Amino acid sequence: MKYPYRVIYNDVLYLAGEEVPDNKDDVKEEVNAVEAEVKEETPETVVEEPKEENTFEPVEEEPKKVFKPEPKYGRNQINRMAVSDLRDVAVEVGIKNVQSKTGAELKREIIEILGV
Repeated sequence: MKYPYRVIYNDVLYLAGEEVPDNKDDVKEEVNAVEAEVKEETPETVVEEPKEENTFEPVEEEPKKVFKPEPKYGRNQINRMAVSDLRDVAVEVGIKNVQSKTGAELKREIIEILGV
């Protein structure tokens, strides 16, 4: 049977004007014939197994990040502190001879140590 539009019959697409078989046996024969044609047309390709070579490049590891805690005090806070508070902070940070140093020296050393 011919149809003026595209038809899918038994999982086969027929274009407009093509002969559509009436029973399933004709469709199976037609599908087998088409598959045979396709097999004849396609040449067999030989796929060679790739030779295993060690082509891996060493992976560079990222440097480990050192955890650096946020400083308690900012640069402005340190610069505004009284000398007695600076001495307390200097002891916390680990500066020695705190009593003999001036406020400016303590500020400079604390800022350097904290990296602020």
